[in-house]
Amino acid sequence: MKHLIATAALALLTASCAEQTSQQETKDTPSTEAISYNEATYELMLATDVSWGALNPARGENGPRATNLWGDRTKEGPSGMLVKFKEGFASPPHIHDATYRAIVLDGEIHNADKDARELWMPDGSFWTQPSGETHITAARAATNMAFVEIDNGPYVVKPVEEAFETTERPINVHDTNVVWLDGKDINWLNKTGTLEGASVAALWQSQTNKKHKGFYLRLAPGFTGNITTGEGDFKAVIVSGDASYKAATATTPVTTMLGSYFGATGVSQHQITAGAQGVILYINTTASFTAQNK
Repeated sequence: MKHLIATAALALLTASCAEQTSQQETKDTPSTEAISYNEATYELMLATDVSWGALNPARGENGPRATNLWGDRTKEGPSGMLVKFKEGFASPPHIHDATYRAIVLDGEIHNADKDARELWMPDGSFWTQPSGETHITAARAATNMAFVEIDNGPYVVKPVEEAFETTERPINVHDTNVVWLDGKDINWLNKTGTLEGASVAALWQSQTNKKHKGFYLRLAPGFTGNITTGEGDFKAVIVSGDASYKAATATTPVTTMLGSYFGATGVSQHQITAGAQGVILYINTTASFTAQNK
């Protein structure tokens, strides 16, 4: 029942995000004429270049491994990280001070109340974990990796005796329940009217900042084009497949694999070519964005 409700909620959220983004697109998205994308601040972190450490220092080598993609999970402020779990990992019941959102990148992960029915989430599944709520996390595949982000850190593991109530509720969305919309039918994404090979799924929207949203953007094999953003913060993580990527300020493209991150602050443009299997990006943004084939 929990993930059936989540599917309906995602469908409603997709429609809501599409309508609200369409209403603000004229104001927030710059004309492509006479625009310089070089003034934006770009970031790139390849999954092959990261350094891994303990997610929870108290568990050391026996616990999950983690690496920051942006921000610092041990400090205040937003952060995004990759987390690896060993086969058979099962945490004791615990809580966190901060709410987090997460995506399964590899393997199968279960995250829920300790008494809940098991829901093993494969690659592409999405879940949220409210602050203060008791839960467990487990992994059962030979290799398991997730992307985890928080809006305001630090990320801290605490005992269940410190649990507290909030108005938030957890959501687990199996990848088969993600609601996809064809990109060419979405006016705010398909500004040129010629977009092919792209589809979008809305995942979440902040209740305190309506411009802050999360999406999947799926690009078909061989898609070549640009993602262009308006003012704001734009972050993208490779959650499936691979792509050749080049920021507007870069001279040569790089290959971005599973777990790689790119982003920008300010009006920006990102050149991307999807690999042979296509690519799915997770996008966390306060900026409007469009996609265009070359």
